Amino acid sequence: MKTNLLLAIMVCCFGTSFAQQKKVVSTTTKEPTAEELYEKAFSYDYGINGIQKDSIKALEYYELSAKLGFASAQFELGVKFYLGKDYEKAVNWFSKAAEQGHIGAQDYLGDCYYFGDGIWKDYEKAAFWYCKAAEQGNQYSQVSLGELYYMGYGVEQDYQQAVYWYRKAAEKGNSAAQSHLGYCYEEGQGTSQDYTLAASWYRKAAEQGHREAQHNIGCMFYKGAGVKKDVYQAIYWWRKSAEQGKMEAQFNLGLAYEQGNGVQQNFQQAVDWYKKAADQGFAEAKNNLGICYYYGTGVTKDLEEAKRLWIEASRQNSQSAKINLRKHFDIVM
Repeated sequence: MKTNLLLAIMVCCFGTSFAQQKKVVSTTTKEPTAEELYEKAFSYDYGINGIQKDSIKALEYYELSAKLGFASAQFELGVKFYLGKDYEKAVNWFSKAAEQGHIGAQDYLGDCYYFGDGIWKDYEKAAFWYCKAAEQGNQYSQVSLGELYYMGYGVEQDYQQAVYWYRKAAEKGNSAAQSHLGYCYEEGQGTSQDYTLAASWYRKAAEQGHREAQHNIGCMFYKGAGVKKDVYQAIYWWRKSAEQGKMEAQFNLGLAYEQGNGVQQNFQQAVDWYKKAADQGFAEAKNNLGICYYYGTGVTKDLEEAKRLWIEASRQNSQSAKINLRKHFDIVM
């Protein structure tokens, strides 16, 4: 009797164990990892790996991966929300990725703090995150950190540190950094004044289409500073910059056409370029355009328009406009 009972208990025990094993084998499936979810999201995002592009599914998979703590997914999710102008959600995901050392997220988070996107503007925190990314070699953060040091925003103003970070990014080919570095060499800020190096860095940036650098290298050619004086090269670069909307270059180009300096004299062209700069608020362009209207040079004579432009320029403290108002209309400003 005891033997039969023991056998029954043993059979029962073994029978239960086998059933449990069968259940485990039949119901357990491998859950995708955070990295696998990210790769799936990336494939949907860009329509690769034999998967049709689907932005909604991409977002879903990025979120699944991000919630499992995958930094790259958190970053991509942050970018999606940032571009969609949902800045608070963007900051949330950038913060999570940045804290894991994600270089792109650190750069974006720095931008959010700098511009006040989705969070209170805070230059110190912007500098903190830019520094994190800059030290990992992110050229955009290197430029941004250089700018903060140059302006003294969130950090103590330090031109040498600005130059240090500008150079890091400039050597990677960053056009903004090259332009900033050229300006530091031109002005002798944070480094010894060197017009030749200023012109060299300006030109590198200008050749990449940087409009500030195009204007500045034009000025260097016009003055013969760091390069051989060449008014034709000055006009060439000013035109490049002016066509991108740089108002100082538009004014210089207008002046060149008015004087016939480096180009064939053309008063109508002068007026056109003065107008472009004046419409952007450039005071001296308003003054010169006022002169054109007063004398009917390149445009139909219009004394009231001349007066209006000179008044506007005078309010911007243009001494030339104040003189013209007093001389021609007996108005003192």
